[in-house]
Amino acid sequence: MRTLYYASAFSTFCCLLGFGQPSYAQTIDMASYRCEQFTDAMRAPASTGKTQHMSLVMMWLAGYAAAQNGRLELNADTLSDDIYTLYLACDKSPTIPLLNMAKVVFK
Repeated sequence: MRTLYYASAFSTFCCLLGFGQPSYAQTIDMASYRCEQFTDAMRAPASTGKTQHMSLVMMWLAGYAAAQNGRLELNADTLSDDIYTLYLACDKSPTIPLLNMAKVVFK
């Protein structure tokens, strides 16, 4: 019984410190997500939380594109460069679906 009490107290403590679910959680329809939305989110100030959110999107994109291209590995050494290349490509073609652009960039 005492263990349950400590577990409950610890969970409450973590939630109070902000270790619970993020308040900005949302579902993104990646099929309709456009390059313009990606570049706008990347330009947003860090205080909005959009850049942290975009980190998750970029990791998802890298994995998705790798699978589409028949690769099963994720190259962490080039991921940062690939993301920057994706940003530049999206900036030039804002109406292109982000998934299509990611397939080209993450070869």
